[in-house]
Amino acid sequence: MNCWNEIKKWIAFDWKPHASCIPALVILLLLWPAVQFLPERCGYENELIENFQMFILFFCCFIWTLQKEYRKLFVFAALIFFFMMCREVNFGRALFFPDPVIPNKFLRWNKIWYAPYVGPGIALYGAICVIFFFAGKVYKQALALLASTRIPVWNVVSILVYWFGAALLDKICDNLILEEGVELAAYVAIFATVCCYAFAPSKR
Repeated sequence: MNCWNEIKKWIAFDWKPHASCIPALVILLLLWPAVQFLPERCGYENELIENFQMFILFFCCFIWTLQKEYRKLFVFAALIFFFMMCREVNFGRALFFPDPVIPNKFLRWNKIWYAPYVGPGIALYGAICVIFFFAGKVYKQALALLASTRIPVWNVVSILVYWFGAALLDKICDNLILEEGVELAAYVAIFATVCCYAFAPSKR
């Protein structure tokens, strides 16, 4: 019992559905007509749905840096999402090196001049993030935010469901619009949830 009381000092849940869950649900509802009527090209890299994903990731990075009370924590989150942006475009390969013959394919890394620098660059960026997390005491702000707010349960559940769905569809589904659309819903759910935390958290 004492252990549970200690846990409750740090973790509390908000079981009320929030309006921030709605945008991702709207995207899911739009997927059926999108699959029926949009050309498959819309699910390719650097096309309609992927561009929306990049827009959401970029907006996440921008919005979070505007948060004042837990600024270091949200700047750290922006750094993580900037890395996700880079990963979405395969660290530039999907943007600048399309295969001239096969649609939605890209040159192999051994044909790209900066390939030897990608691994070290990722390692350096990761090291900078880790140093900032500890030297900037970001973990203290994370604990303080967790202790003063309630975790929006349905937001977290929706993020996990969308991510699992996107990962599953990547393995079993050949429809790129459906797969990328569910991934877009996951990004939108993350964006809406963190905006809630940044600007209108459920206080204890």
